[in-house]
Amino acid sequence: MERIDKINNLIDSIALYDYLEGTSEVKSKKENELKEEINLLNSETNWIDLISSFDSYLEYLENFEENYTDENGNINKIAFLRVSIDNLISETKEIRERQGIWNYCNDDNYSLVVIESNKKLFYLIQSLKDIGCYFKGSESILELEESKYKIIDMKNSEASSVHLSEKQKNTAKLNLAILYKLGLYNHLKEIDSIKENDSVFSRVLNSFLGGGKSTYQPYLSAAKSNPKSNSSQNYPFSDKLLEKAEEILDKTGVSSEDLVKNPSN
Repeated sequence: MERIDKINNLIDSIALYDYLEGTSEVKSKKENELKEEINLLNSETNWIDLISSFDSYLEYLENFEENYTDENGNINKIAFLRVSIDNLISETKEIRERQGIWNYCNDDNYSLVVIESNKKLFYLIQSLKDIGCYFKGSESILELEESKYKIIDMKNSEASSVHLSEKQKNTAKLNLAILYKLGLYNHLKEIDSIKENDSVFSRVLNSFLGGGKSTYQPYLSAAKSNPKSNSSQNYPFSDKLLEKAEEILDKTGVSSEDLVKNPSN
């Protein structure tokens, strides 16, 4: 990256002036240039793109899981989630240690990156809880290390349960996004018998969309509490999901003018 090269050259130049005891005026000029280059780097860089957004990460998990399922679509879910956590720890090492470009990331941008990375970690931890596993360790990507967390299967979940695949989870959220754009979600949630009961709502959706009886429940709860809650990883009405829903409906011949506007997140 050209901007990084400029920054590194300026740092080397300033260090050389220190070593040679160069004039303070020239050194001060170089330091101001360095500050300007770092400010430009922070304003020009889409830092989330460097790590991939949470929505993109869910798509990655879906593909990753499908690559390791057997011919019957089965996978050791605990092992899959453990490997995913280890991969996330490894992928964020440079961020934690402020290596490379991350050494010049300002506090505001760094905070956004950490929040996005923690959303990924929280999703994996919540997925473990959903299948009856206890996660013992830090829930911050800045503090988590491979050797310092444990996954404890509290109910022999691999032997006793059938777990939703990442594809099924993503499909369930997309189904809700499609229903929202068509106005059907808002209509259904106004029916008295399901208005305040996500369990009933989930069973109704299952009756014509497929899935398990409680497949849609975590996503309905997240939709009710909105993406600012701790269940934001389950929120079915993110901009990306709604955009995908619009694309699908457009291909079927539904005009965008007939669709419900996106909620204000």
